[in-house]
Amino acid sequence: MDSLYRYFHIHFGNTLKAPNEILEDSLKKCADKIENLYHEWYLKKITGTWTNAIVGDLEKLGYISEINKQRDFYKHYVSAKKSKNTRTFVIISDALRYEVAVELAEILGYTTKGKATLESMQAIFPGITKFGMAALLPGKDLTVNDKMAVFLNEKPTDSTIRRNSVLTATDENSIAVQYKDLLQMKKQERRDLISGKGIIYIYHNTIDTLGDKLPTETKVFDACKTAIDELTGLVKLILNDLSGIHIYIIADHGFLYTYKPLAESQKISKQTFKGEVYELGRRYALVSPETTAEYLLPINTGREIGGIPIKGYAPQDTVRIKVQGGGENYVHGGISLQEMVVPVIVYKGMRSDYKKYVEVQNPGLSLISDSRKVSNLMFSLDFLQKQPIGEKVQPCSYTLHFTDDSDLPISDTQTVIANRTVANAQERVFRVKFTLKQMAYNPNKIYRFVMTNNIDVPEEVEFHIDIAFADDFGFGF
Repeated sequence: MDSLYRYFHIHFGNTLKAPNEILEDSLKKCADKIENLYHEWYLKKITGTWTNAIVGDLEKLGYISEINKQRDFYKHYVSAKKSKNTRTFVIISDALRYEVAVELAEILGYTTKGKATLESMQAIFPGITKFGMAALLPGKDLTVNDKMAVFLNEKPTDSTIRRNSVLTATDENSIAVQYKDLLQMKKQERRDLISGKGIIYIYHNTIDTLGDKLPTETKVFDACKTAIDELTGLVKLILNDLSGIHIYIIADHGFLYTYKPLAESQKISKQTFKGEVYELGRRYALVSPETTAEYLLPINTGREIGGIPIKGYAPQDTVRIKVQGGGENYVHGGISLQEMVVPVIVYKGMRSDYKKYVEVQNPGLSLISDSRKVSNLMFSLDFLQKQPIGEKVQPCSYTLHFTDDSDLPISDTQTVIANRTVANAQERVFRVKFTLKQMAYNPNKIYRFVMTNNIDVPEEVEFHIDIAFADDFGFGF
């Protein structure tokens, strides 16, 4: 549902850039219906059910029991690879929501020579950048001071340079770098940067940088598509240029986004807090242990966050807390699934000589109609998509047409998009209608059916065309 909502608004946004006089109002009515379905039905139902399931753990523990925690990422994933003396790349994409990572993992699976497995962890509360970024670093003690600055083993974590210091304190053969800086380097500069390094953290920020600002928050779904393209390119760069094989792609937090702002009745005033408030966001609050708040869920942060004693609060449903500045459509920091579920893409690159290597391939399309004789200007042929689309079988577009013996086209050109995922072969059959040009055909001459996909060698099948005479409607006499 989150993905479909995102796809809809990407395309709906495109129509707003070039309004159609006839369709404009109808499309906007459609958008209103989609908004009501997504916000008032889907988000309310799933968030309410999820909150009821976790509220006890959050109040008692500050996290959800029996679900892997973001704080354990380094120990669970990175340390395990480090012991095997392999170079590990960790890409942290700010606000890469789980459903966006699903799409990214699929694309990596069929566009690269490797395997992408999607896993997940729960984000630390509150799910905001400074806590999420610190949680992904090695270190036992995550603490805050009275300014709500975040430290790990008493080291600050609020910049790439400082996170690099935390990494190297655990393993001196580590390095942290910004995605944009890496991209601007020449090949040799990149290779020199990681020479002798076993752990490379790469920080990527495309989604959050737009979503967190009022003037650009409505472009957050476009930013998701950009992030997928950038991360796909980054993985290919690591594979091809930096000889990387083990890559993790993870996020610091997710996000909630609704196209229309919430009504005032769905916002909570900060006046609801009775006591000292240290930090306030639209989806979270960090307060003194004695502070109370109506209509908000209390969260015990003591087990996860040390330093100055604090208590957390989170709104229920999709409710926002009223704060100054920023936008209110794009939010994060709360306890909804969209905010808390952190994707972990475990990617392993493979070379062609690896035992488990599987080359990315097209599904294949074959002509299954028996007859090789055409007796009408208009006719249909059946085609079978040979394999269902899967992890290593990518969708492919095939163009089909007929030519004479001089390779000149004698029919219209049709397109078959082979993208069906079903295992049943009968459900992967395409019936395609062709129309030949009105001209004289020699029944003794060989004509060719041509099928191409701009990747594989074109396939040709010989046909005979026996039409004594054709009228304007394509009937032979």
